[in-house]
Amino acid sequence: MFLTAVKLAIHLSTSQPFQRLGAKLHLPQLDECKHLEVDPQNLAYLECIIRTAAITGYHPGGTCKMGSPYDDTAVVDPMLRVRGVHGLRVMDASIMPTPISGHPNSLLIAMADRAADLILHY
Repeated sequence: MFLTAVKLAIHLSTSQPFQRLGAKLHLPQLDECKHLEVDPQNLAYLECIIRTAAITGYHPGGTCKMGSPYDDTAVVDPMLRVRGVHGLRVMDASIMPTPISGHPNSLLIAMADRAADLILHY
Protein backbone atom coordinates (compact mmCIF):
# COMPACT_ATOMS: atom_id res chain seq x y z
CA MET A 1 0.00 0.00 0.00
CA PHE A 2 2.81 2.40 0.87
CA LEU A 3 4.51 1.55 -2.42
CA THR A 4 1.30 2.46 -4.28
CA ALA A 5 1.25 5.84 -2.52
CA VAL A 6 4.92 6.50 -3.38
CA LYS A 7 4.33 5.57 -7.01
CA LEU A 8 1.33 7.93 -7.13
CA ALA A 9 3.41 10.76 -5.63
CA ILE A 10 6.13 10.14 -8.24
CA HIS A 11 3.52 10.16 -11.00
CA LEU A 12 1.98 13.39 -9.72
CA SER A 13 5.36 15.10 -9.44
CA THR A 14 5.94 14.54 -13.16
CA SER A 15 2.50 15.81 -14.23
CA GLN A 16 2.16 19.04 -16.21
CA PRO A 17 0.66 21.11 -13.34
CA PHE A 18 3.45 20.12 -10.95
CA GLN A 19 6.11 20.63 -13.60
CA ARG A 20 4.79 24.16 -14.23
CA LEU A 21 5.33 24.80 -10.52
CA GLY A 22 8.92 23.55 -10.81
CA ALA A 23 8.41 20.32 -8.88
CA LYS A 24 11.49 18.14 -8.62
CA LEU A 25 11.67 14.60 -7.38
CA HIS A 26 14.08 13.90 -4.54
CA LEU A 27 15.04 10.28 -4.06
CA PRO A 28 17.07 9.60 -0.91
CA GLN A 29 20.38 7.83 -1.33
CA LEU A 30 20.50 5.60 1.71
CA ASP A 31 23.47 3.43 2.63
CA GLU A 32 21.12 0.48 3.12
CA CYS A 33 19.92 0.81 -0.48
CA LYS A 34 23.19 1.73 -2.23
CA HIS A 35 23.36 -1.65 -3.92
CA LEU A 36 20.27 -0.67 -5.94
CA GLU A 37 19.96 1.80 -8.83
CA VAL A 38 18.49 5.13 -7.70
CA ASP A 39 15.59 5.33 -10.12
CA PRO A 40 11.92 6.22 -9.51
CA GLN A 41 10.94 3.27 -11.71
CA ASN A 42 13.08 0.77 -9.77
CA LEU A 43 10.55 -0.97 -7.52
CA ALA A 44 13.26 -2.75 -5.54
CA TYR A 45 14.86 0.62 -4.74
CA LEU A 46 11.51 2.18 -3.76
CA GLU A 47 10.72 -0.78 -1.52
CA CYS A 48 14.17 -0.51 0.08
CA ILE A 49 13.79 3.19 0.93
CA ILE A 50 10.30 2.56 2.28
CA ARG A 51 11.51 -0.29 4.51
CA THR A 52 14.52 1.73 5.66
CA ALA A 53 13.24 5.28 6.10
CA ALA A 54 9.45 5.34 6.25
CA ILE A 55 7.88 6.54 9.47
CA THR A 56 4.30 6.73 10.54
CA GLY A 57 2.27 9.86 10.04
CA TYR A 58 0.11 8.92 12.97
CA HIS A 59 0.51 10.23 16.47
CA PRO A 60 0.64 7.12 18.62
CA GLY A 61 -1.37 7.05 21.79
CA GLY A 62 -2.90 4.59 24.16
CA THR A 63 0.33 2.77 25.05
CA CYS A 64 0.25 3.81 28.73
CA LYS A 65 -3.48 4.00 29.25
CA MET A 66 -5.02 6.13 32.00
CA GLY A 67 -7.97 4.58 33.78
CA SER A 68 -9.74 3.95 37.03
CA PRO A 69 -8.12 2.06 39.89
CA TYR A 70 -10.43 -0.85 39.01
CA ASP A 71 -9.19 -1.09 35.41
CA ASP A 72 -6.45 -3.72 35.37
CA THR A 73 -5.33 -2.58 31.89
CA ALA A 74 -4.67 1.01 33.04
CA VAL A 75 -1.03 1.97 33.62
CA VAL A 76 -1.75 5.48 34.93
CA ASP A 77 -4.45 6.53 37.39
CA PRO A 78 -6.62 9.67 36.95
CA MET A 79 -3.99 11.68 38.84
CA LEU A 80 -1.41 10.63 36.19
CA ARG A 81 0.49 8.45 38.68
CA VAL A 82 2.03 5.26 37.35
CA ARG A 83 0.42 2.37 39.19
CA GLY A 84 2.87 0.58 41.46
CA VAL A 85 5.64 3.18 41.12
CA HIS A 86 6.03 5.87 43.78
CA GLY A 87 6.78 9.43 42.59
CA LEU A 88 6.35 8.90 38.84
CA ARG A 89 3.70 10.49 36.65
CA VAL A 90 3.17 10.30 32.92
CA MET A 91 1.61 13.04 30.80
CA ASP A 92 1.84 12.58 27.07
CA ALA A 93 -0.27 11.08 24.28
CA SER A 94 0.37 7.59 25.62
CA ILE A 95 -2.10 8.07 28.50
CA MET A 96 -5.09 8.48 26.20
CA PRO A 97 -7.06 5.23 26.38
CA THR A 98 -7.09 5.04 22.57
CA PRO A 99 -5.42 7.09 19.81
CA ILE A 100 -7.45 10.00 18.45
CA SER A 101 -8.23 10.54 14.78
CA GLY A 102 -6.98 14.12 14.54
CA HIS A 103 -3.81 15.96 15.44
CA PRO A 104 -3.32 15.80 19.22
CA ASN A 105 -1.54 19.13 19.75
CA SER A 106 -4.40 21.16 21.30
CA LEU A 107 -5.59 18.20 23.33
CA LEU A 108 -2.09 17.62 24.71
CA ILE A 109 -1.74 21.30 25.64
CA ALA A 110 -4.97 21.07 27.65
CA MET A 111 -3.84 17.80 29.23
CA ALA A 112 -0.47 19.34 30.17
CA ASP A 113 -2.23 22.31 31.78
CA ARG A 114 -4.35 19.93 33.84
CA ALA A 115 -1.26 17.89 34.73
CA ALA A 116 0.47 21.01 36.04
CA ASP A 117 -2.54 21.71 38.28
CA LEU A 118 -2.50 18.12 39.57
CA ILE A 119 1.21 18.25 40.36
CA LEU A 120 1.04 21.67 42.03
CA HIS A 121 -2.05 21.02 44.14
CA TYR A 122 -1.94 17.33 45.07
